[in-house]
Amino acid sequence: MINLLVYNTRDVEILVRKKGIKENWLIDNDAVLSVLHNLDIENLIFLDNFYFSEIVEDLNKYCRKRRHKWKASLKQKFFRNPWAIISVIAAAILLMLTVIQTACSIIQVVQVYYLSCLVIVSFLNLPAVFRDGKTLQNF
Repeated sequence: MINLLVYNTRDVEILVRKKGIKENWLIDNDAVLSVLHNLDIENLIFLDNFYFSEIVEDLNKYCRKRRHKWKASLKQKFFRNPWAIISVIAAAILLMLTVIQTACSIIQVVQVYYLSCLVIVSFLNLPAVFRDGKTLQNF
């Protein structure tokens, strides 16, 4: 079962250095990895009747979901350091501000169009009828 947790020397390094879970008395992390992978060569485990079977089944259910796979993949590939997260948040904020600025510009152009129509119509003393059927008296 340890094979499922420790795949490569990077995992051994996490266990030894960063977490302090294991002490490494061997030459290097490759030696520790080979010892851990050779522990269960002659052992048989019945997957339906051992102490951690429920936990393993819950973990497998969790890992089968596509959403969790995508989330883990994004974290491992793109968001390894906090600067990447900060840059994505900054880009999202800038995108929202750009959308708001575009909407405000469109509103301003529409208002200027209606006001210019009103000025022309009032200057020429014509009844103002706009595309949507509103007249000058409806304003």
